[in-house]
Amino acid sequence: MKRVVDESFHHESVLKIDLMIRKESPHAKEEFSRKVKVPFWNHEQVAVATPEDVIIKKLDFYRQGGSEKHLKDIRGILAETKIDKKYLEKWVDGLGLAKEWGTV
Repeated sequence: MKRVVDESFHHESVLKIDLMIRKESPHAKEEFSRKVKVPFWNHEQVAVATPEDVIIKKLDFYRQGGSEKHLKDIRGILAETKIDKKYLEKWVDGLGLAKEWGTV
């Protein structure tokens, strides 16, 4: 199945937003239930994926395309953010991403 992504840019701030359609997989459902609201613009809030779920997505993207950019992004997240290691390891194992995780 083809990945559906809508990339939108806010040109004044150079902010890039990726919108993804939620799938029906167990991970996608749990990921969606874990979203958090953060301040965005003009006193509005936006729901975003947790750092752990961003890492999981980037591991999967790395598996699909081999782009080192995803590994660099993951290393940046890990250097700056406290993560739920138990949750991350659950889905790394559950989605067969151990090999990719080992390259981080």
